[in-house]
Amino acid sequence: MPIRHVECAIFASIAIAVAGCSKDEASPPATSSATPSAAPSTPPPPPKRGPARIELNAETLIVSGESIGSRDEWAKRLAVVLAGERIAQEAINLEVDRKAKPSAVRQLVDTVRAQKPKSLSISTTHRSGNLTKIETYLGAAEPETCVATAFISKEANISVWTAGGGVAQKFTKGLGGPDMTMGGGAFSKARAACPAARLVMGADDVMIWGLVVDLFVASASAASKESVELVFVDGLVPGRKVKLAN
Repeated sequence: MPIRHVECAIFASIAIAVAGCSKDEASPPATSSATPSAAPSTPPPPPKRGPARIELNAETLIVSGESIGSRDEWAKRLAVVLAGERIAQEAINLEVDRKAKPSAVRQLVDTVRAQKPKSLSISTTHRSGNLTKIETYLGAAEPETCVATAFISKEANISVWTAGGGVAQKFTKGLGGPDMTMGGGAFSKARAACPAARLVMGADDVMIWGLVVDLFVASASAASKESVELVFVDGLVPGRKVKLAN
């Protein structure tokens, strides 16, 4: 190759090399295209726990899914258990089995009522299979003298009178137990005769709570109050004035 051509080639190579270096130096440093990871989101707060669910069957009491034991057990510590539940100013419904003892229902109602719920009702299956819901009285005043009162004795007799006292109508046991037709009819008339939206009921512990519910339903009629609150009392004596143990 002629000398001039060699010099030109060397000069061209040097120019290309210098141009390449200048280009690299002028280029800005490479930056990462990765998006920075987002900060972890705050987990949602746990759902608020609803009012206590209270279930009473023939043997045990269950509060918010936890068994409190038989009556001998829950009677001693129920007030403490309920103090840790949402009851105050809440609408509380007691789910009560038909076979529960009447005095156990009364004791449960009194203990829950002491926690000052906004309202308190009892749901139990009627003998027809339908669920019956009964509102209970939360006050402490003695019932008006005209308030209809009924009691189911250990002999399965039904007595009907008024809370102020007087001669009680008595309906003896029928073939299948308490005479709900005759006793319920008399109780219905007594309910319709009093303007107070309350009624008093009681039953001997030999009977079951379900019979109280059956009599309550048997006494409901078009003439009865659509909305009535039950005062459930132990130790009722047919014909005697009703006294509340408050």
